[in-house]
Amino acid sequence: MSLLILFGVVDFHFAQTFTKPGVTSVQFLKLGISPRSEAMGQAVASSVNDVSATYYNPSGLMNIGDNDFMASYTVMPAGVGLSFLGYARRLGVDDVIAVSVISLRTDDMKVRTVLQPLGTGQYFHVADYAFGIHYAHNFTYELKIGFTFRYLYLNMVSGLFSKGGWTADMGIQYDTGLKGILEGLKIGMMVANFGPEIKFINESYGQPLKYVVGISKPIKVTNNHKILVGINWVKAIDEKQKAQVGLEYDFYGMFFLRGGYKFASDAQSWSGGVGFEKRIIGTFFKIDYSYGDFSLLGNLNSFSIQIKF
Repeated sequence: MSLLILFGVVDFHFAQTFTKPGVTSVQFLKLGISPRSEAMGQAVASSVNDVSATYYNPSGLMNIGDNDFMASYTVMPAGVGLSFLGYARRLGVDDVIAVSVISLRTDDMKVRTVLQPLGTGQYFHVADYAFGIHYAHNFTYELKIGFTFRYLYLNMVSGLFSKGGWTADMGIQYDTGLKGILEGLKIGMMVANFGPEIKFINESYGQPLKYVVGISKPIKVTNNHKILVGINWVKAIDEKQKAQVGLEYDFYGMFFLRGGYKFASDAQSWSGGVGFEKRIIGTFFKIDYSYGDFSLLGNLNSFSIQIKF
């Protein structure tokens, strides 16, 4: 109920203060951190089931085993890299906690002046960081709820200008418990990037607030061949409404083939990826890769390694 009330507040806020693209801060919070989810077009609000839920829907943390660790890196255009580290631990049947770090960093660049256009011999870089703590709880057998709090550290010019702030997310996942053709249908909802404006020198900018509603449905072809279908609807304060769809083909629970598409997106359209998972002496090791087409901005390649124990 509290999340539905929050959705209503956010929807009213959007109706009153919708702004044009490019007028919000901390844009790096829009960049996905999991190759699996990115390959599926981010359509995972209702199905995310590992430590990457710290980004896509914190309630999904309730789907982990005992411990889940992930490290990922995304190669972006212009020498920019996005890194993610996350660790989640189950406290009991009904509770999970997690910590995470998201980092967006440029390569070192030369300091140039009018008198020294080729460089002064000094270098600088730009880096943004989000340090998160996360909590998820089984509200009922069917309903999971999760919360995120992040401290933001924005290092606009290394050693010269930095700024701090905070942001929060809240999400739910609901297992409908339906039978027959709708068996396994799940619903997910999330409010993300809820926090105060961040002031840069004399100007203040809001955060890229958004909410997401998603559904997912597993399809069992045979015992060893399964397909997961996911659909998200996204409403953001600085973007037009858009839909995301994704598919994951599971072969023997070991090999995975994924694809996704983002409708009404100005930058990215389609994406795809593969994954491999293997259990060795009670520990699951997983490697994922995704490729995203960002049109004029270039292509994004993302890699991750995950350990579940």
